[in-house]
Amino acid sequence: MSTASALGTPGPDDAASTVPADLLAGLFAPPVSFRAAPLRAGLAQLAPSERALVEKAVAARQCEFAQGRVLAHRLLENLGVADAPLLRDADRVPLWPAGTLGSISHTRGLCAVAVARTREVEALGLDVELATPLSAELRRRVCTGVERRWLEARGEAEAGALGKALFSVKECVYKACFPRLRERWGFQELEVEIDPGAGRFVAVPRKGAFAGRRLAGRVASRGRWWLAGLTLPVVGRAEQR
Repeated sequence: MSTASALGTPGPDDAASTVPADLLAGLFAPPVSFRAAPLRAGLAQLAPSERALVEKAVAARQCEFAQGRVLAHRLLENLGVADAPLLRDADRVPLWPAGTLGSISHTRGLCAVAVARTREVEALGLDVELATPLSAELRRRVCTGVERRWLEARGEAEAGALGKALFSVKECVYKACFPRLRERWGFQELEVEIDPGAGRFVAVPRKGAFAGRRLAGRVASRGRWWLAGLTLPVVGRAEQR
């Protein structure tokens, strides 16, 4: 569920030399831990088995991968989880240590990671995107008819900005649900409502095990980026509000 090639290839960006420590604040609450950082890490900071996963990739991809793993290891250490290589499965989903789960996202100049314990969180999704407008062509690909009508009621500038927000939310929800369900959705198979003023969204999958379920999360535009976060607590715990 990605139009990454159309949106451009992310990579290091010296202009993003600093990232506010509170960039992700408000997207997540305890028990979720999170960090964001510029793309500065290198393969030398990884375990050999981690390096092997991207040693043939281009430099930009190596940097993204390394920064994500470095942040993930720090967060897991803070949870008291023994350090071990963070590898991936056949679907390219990170193999988080037993009892944990997480989400990794990156765009030009920025990497962000969120982690939690499985006894507290059922699913966790995070997405970061450059706050550049989503073109009318991509809005037709990404947005459902209901979403396009909502955007078309606004001026082109706002439609482009909120179109990118919808894209980020859909990526976030897919990242949260796919590791658990192993169901592949298209953009049209997820209906999203955003309240820009409150920084909240509700997403409703149209197919699969979560079909019809209202998934409530948070979305924010901060500086150069759109950010979206979704936490699904385990049954018996209050959902993100």
